[in-house]
Amino acid sequence: MFGFIVMDGNGVLFGTFQDNTRKVLRKFSMEMPKKQNTKSSREDAQRFTRLKLEIRQNYIENVAKSASELFITGGTPSITNLILAGSGGIKTELSKSSLFDTKLKNKVKFVDVSSGGETGFVEAIKRVGVTLTKVKISQENSLLQTFLDEIKQNRGKYCFGVADTMRGLEMGAVKTVICSEKLNIQRYVLKNLTTGNQTILYLTPKQEKNKLFFTDKESGAKLKIITRNPMMEWLAKNHNTYGATLKVLSKECRESNAQLQNYGGIGGLLRYKVDFQSLKIPEGSA
Repeated sequence: MFGFIVMDGNGVLFGTFQDNTRKVLRKFSMEMPKKQNTKSSREDAQRFTRLKLEIRQNYIENVAKSASELFITGGTPSITNLILAGSGGIKTELSKSSLFDTKLKNKVKFVDVSSGGETGFVEAIKRVGVTLTKVKISQENSLLQTFLDEIKQNRGKYCFGVADTMRGLEMGAVKTVICSEKLNIQRYVLKNLTTGNQTILYLTPKQEKNKLFFTDKESGAKLKIITRNPMMEWLAKNHNTYGATLKVLSKECRESNAQLQNYGGIGGLLRYKVDFQSLKIPEGSA
């Protein structure tokens, strides 16, 4: 996860960027005193300059304090990199401040942007796009390797394929769902209008052409399609309900995507051991 501090002479914005999602954590403004148009003495001018410096220093101190509150958890940075974005030298002042935590200083990268606030936030993300992509690919490859290592160690704390992954998810056993961006599975909710019973199936494009999946086995009645959604879309909306995180391997991770395809394009890391062989797998799951 990347942290962002976007600051200028008017205020500051703190945010994060992860998995193509930007989030604003906090923002506040800085108001400089306005110089009076009336003639002022030399002492008044010096007092005005001193006041401006005090306000600017307090601003830097507040930014440094907020950075520690937002980006350090339990004494450890919660971000991989910290982007200091802005125009002029105010971001450099922050990085040199004695109140700016050393643990964050070690993660700083500077980016010049033409605006502050959310506009500057978006601009900063674009400017570090190449770096973000490289970090994202590295993290995704590392996650997939962890998944493959679990399979190799065979401790029972993994699952793969649609059926086992969804069963594990429903049990609350899945900690992390890993999907290939190429996963092409549709989630169907079907209903028998006579009995009122509903069935959930996960079908490949080939299975969707098979009428048997849409027919009640006992009565031969045609089942009504209540909903049809791409599985990836459904997971994106519902994984939090099951206490799991969702990680999608981007197209740039070609090798990792190819490896995950060997396991059905989807898998998971489990919180505890599950014997899926002893569980009944519903027909129609991919």
